[in-house]
Amino acid sequence: GDGFVDPGEQCDGSNLGGASCSTLGYYKVDGVLTCSSQCQLVTTDCGTASCGDGMIQEDENEQCDGSDLDGQSCQSLEYERGSLSCTAGCRFDVTDCVGSGSCGDFVIQVPEQCDGNELAGQTCQGLGYYSGTLGCGANCQFELGSCSGRCGDGNIDTIFQEECDGLNLNLETCVTRGFYGGALACGEDCLSYDETGCAVAGFCGDGTIQPAYGEQCDGAALQGATCASLGYYNTVGILACRADCTYDVSDCGARCGDSTVDVGDGEQCDGQNLSGATCQTLGFGAGGSLSCSSSCTFNTSACSNNTCGDGTINGTDQCDCGSSSSCTSAQLGGKTCASFTSPAGSAYAGGALDCLSPNNCSFDLAGCYYCGDGKIDPGEACDGAALGNQTCIGLGFVSGNLSCGANCQFNTSGCVSVPNPILECSAPNLVLLDNDPTGKSDTITISAAKQIVDVDVMLIVPHGWPGDVLVKLTHGSTTRTLIDQPGVPASTYGCSENDIDCTLDDEGTGPVENTCGSTVPAISGTLTPNESLSAFDGQGTGGAWTLQVADVESA
Repeated sequence: GDGFVDPGEQCDGSNLGGASCSTLGYYKVDGVLTCSSQCQLVTTDCGTASCGDGMIQEDENEQCDGSDLDGQSCQSLEYERGSLSCTAGCRFDVTDCVGSGSCGDFVIQVPEQCDGNELAGQTCQGLGYYSGTLGCGANCQFELGSCSGRCGDGNIDTIFQEECDGLNLNLETCVTRGFYGGALACGEDCLSYDETGCAVAGFCGDGTIQPAYGEQCDGAALQGATCASLGYYNTVGILACRADCTYDVSDCGARCGDSTVDVGDGEQCDGQNLSGATCQTLGFGAGGSLSCSSSCTFNTSACSNNTCGDGTINGTDQCDCGSSSSCTSAQLGGKTCASFTSPAGSAYAGGALDCLSPNNCSFDLAGCYYCGDGKIDPGEACDGAALGNQTCIGLGFVSGNLSCGANCQFNTSGCVSVPNPILECSAPNLVLLDNDPTGKSDTITISAAKQIVDVDVMLIVPHGWPGDVLVKLTHGSTTRTLIDQPGVPASTYGCSENDIDCTLDDEGTGPVENTCGSTVPAISGTLTPNESLSAFDGQGTGGAWTLQVADVESA
């Protein structure tokens, strides 16, 4: 990664050590050779055909490749005898062939490329080079040393109109060629760049507006803008797009904000240009600071007249409270906050109207309020996102999303109502042993917050001799005994049959204490508890409800 080809490395980054597809023997000489992160040459774009791959590439003029002689021999090449082999350049090596015909007899015979000055009509240009004189070596193979320049050698031959060569892009990038990004490549003929990888990033002039690069427009694409929408007075002017993809407003005329006071278009001023006007020239005797509004009209809010501050409305005064911290109705001209339109388009709902005196004696609406100002004002339950820390649960719902309506009252349409009645069940499956005065307990937690008007308890206790059973219900600081050793007739031992499966209700058909059937369950039906459940009425439903069941046989 240091840019130097070190021992064990074939390349490093863009440093290919002078290698190219061509120097490596590949026939795709314009292929792009690259370097991997392990500093090894990547020949993927060089193709698969090369001299030395063991396969004869006839379309690349190979006569042989390695040990593959294409079935030829010295004899088939018209020699009398000998051993035919293949050169490193994939041409027949007839050095060991003996007989008629040999290199140097000025007759080109297979596997000769040339012989003496016989070049078979070939030239440097015919072999892909730009210029030079082709020669013939002593081995009757072409001598390319005098040929110069070709596309694919990694060198930019400007005298032959090359703009780039392989990975050598002559420092050009997509950005330098007017694109916003992408991957620039060299064309196959080295005479031009391949900008396919640049086009995806776009450029000014591609007809697509790209705001991220500062484009306001692109060609005929104007984002729907017109002279009028940009604030120019010539609404029939033709808006165009400049070559740099910014608006051309030359046909749009004047507009507010161009620092020129266009009186014909109703402007009094423009920016810092007040056309010589001052507070005094506009009739404010006490002077002040005149400015220009965003609509190119005079802003006289900081101007003062000579009557402001005397406590009486006169001249150009809207109001005049003198230097007092409070205003009378007369000093406000009988006006109140409700006399003015709020930013919401409706009248202010209330508040304290004030007067900017002694200053310019205009109304001060800062103390006025309205539904929509984001503050919870008198008469409002909420305002916009301001909910006063209230939630659906705080309003008595189970859950949901509370919002604020346009009338600044709570919108509970997103809240989930508490079910009525609230039915909560638990099946703890606890084992109650005989003579267990501590017993077992189970707790249900109710999240819904409602006021209790009635409590019923549905109870299933599989237990022998229910006459020993004691059941209590606790919520908050209130505990009621529901069952206390029931049995009929009353006796020391109570009901001796098995199991309890009943509903305890203050409006039941009879007391549970006097109930004991002869079949299982011994205690069933809707019965009144030992102590009334009405003790819970008026309390909140939320919180823990604990049921305790014990066997008090020895009690």
